[in-house]
Amino acid sequence: MDTIAILEGAFPLYRHLTASLAGDYPLPPLLFGQSPAELLPHGPLALLVLSPDGAVTPEDDLPPCRLLLLPGEGAGLVTQVRASCAMSYGTSPKDSITFSGTGGAGLSLSIQRELITLGGGTVERQELILPTPAHFTPAFTLAWAGTLLIMGVSPEELPGLAGALR
Repeated sequence: MDTIAILEGAFPLYRHLTASLAGDYPLPPLLFGQSPAELLPHGPLALLVLSPDGAVTPEDDLPPCRLLLLPGEGAGLVTQVRASCAMSYGTSPKDSITFSGTGGAGLSLSIQRELITLGGGTVERQELILPTPAHFTPAFTLAWAGTLLIMGVSPEELPGLAGALR
């Protein structure tokens, strides 16, 4: 089974992902750590997610992975990760996943480029309105949503999963 690893900072992205999927989806092995050294022995990975507040330096070794999801401002890290496909999230129009606005209804998530899923499928370009879960910044909402989409959760299900975390 595919292994997914999350390089976290202080915000528990791992905990929110498992809470979102509890009972509804078969969970692949999920690992998390706050330093690249904690994840390195577990490679190669199916998916490596770099959390918005995870600390990675150019000197760090990261485990090899098939798919990489990272903050757009960390795009320079792509050269130090052995990944078949890298996708980014953030506020730049160059990011794979970004948002086009926020408001009372939540965050307008924009998938700018097709996302590759763990199952080998794709998530097409589209816009989604997501209620922003409590204590989530836009960057964490993008990381959370991107990880779920890559894991195979359908875009139509994301608003309900985000609403349940409020």
